[in-house]
Amino acid sequence: MIAGIGIDNLEIARFERLIENTVFLDRVFSCAERDYIKSRRKQAAATAAGLFCAKEAFSKAIGCGLSHGLLEQTEIIWDRAGKPFIRLTGELEKRYGDFLIHLAITHSNIMASAVVVMEEAMPKNEKGE
Repeated sequence: MIAGIGIDNLEIARFERLIENTVFLDRVFSCAERDYIKSRRKQAAATAAGLFCAKEAFSKAIGCGLSHGLLEQTEIIWDRAGKPFIRLTGELEKRYGDFLIHLAITHSNIMASAVVVMEEAMPKNEKGE
């Protein structure tokens, strides 16, 4: 059952200057996310905008906004094929760790966007286990 949906998009140009601000980067992104952003070189601003959109879309899916430690407790990670996922920590993991969180991130030359769908995990007895 779908428990929440969130979407966000941003102009990449806003992040051209922000990625030079280490205070901003440290506040918004994990160490691994910052390393990934830096590794993207010419696409660094688009990558940062996409990651921020993912966190904002997640906040909208759970209905809380970017407060309450959301930025610090969400990290965007990727599998070997490059598919993005949201890893939760702290209170967010306790509250939403059992949910299936679907994430899509995309960008053009101008805009970055992300969509999050929160799905309640089925109880084991409904899976036939």
